[in-house]
Amino acid sequence: MVAAARSPAHARHAELCRRAQAGDRAALGELAAAVLPWCRRKSGKYGRSFRVDRDDLCQAGMMRLAAAVRGFRPELGFTFLNWFARCAARRMLLDARTEAARRDREGAPRDAIEPAAPAPEFDPGRVGPALAALDPVVRAIVEHVHGVGGRKRVPVEEAAERAGVPACWAGMFLAEGEARLRRLVG
Repeated sequence: MVAAARSPAHARHAELCRRAQAGDRAALGELAAAVLPWCRRKSGKYGRSFRVDRDDLCQAGMMRLAAAVRGFRPELGFTFLNWFARCAARRMLLDARTEAARRDREGAPRDAIEPAAPAPEFDPGRVGPALAALDPVVRAIVEHVHGVGGRKRVPVEEAAERAGVPACWAGMFLAEGEARLRRLVG
């Protein structure tokens, strides 16, 4: 994971986030100005890929700012911009895919949208040692969602709650953990 304040800008964003969590609207406005360029770049990328309205995607990303501020926990080792990017990118990608799929259903020209890969099934006996190599938060999400490590299977949102991370991050952590397990277990 990334160090929480590796530059003065990161430290400034962390301070703005703490102030915004305390209700300072000016700090929230400064954070919005800091993340807007990222949102514009990412919405441009997704907009071109899925041929959807870039402004709508940018707006969807910016709407995740409040959730990212509420859920930001520097002790997890992320900078605020990385934290926000994970929360917002997932929402923007979901919106882009949803809009492209809606256009497909309505008979608009077909976009090249890859279907989501099915969730892998992990053999609990083979995965135990590989789980130990995962970051504790990622491991908890994988264990809860896949029902390994002696845990009951639960939806991603509930796994996020149990692991103490925002739901917007749980899908990213799950994908990261599944990919790493595939590499380690085969």
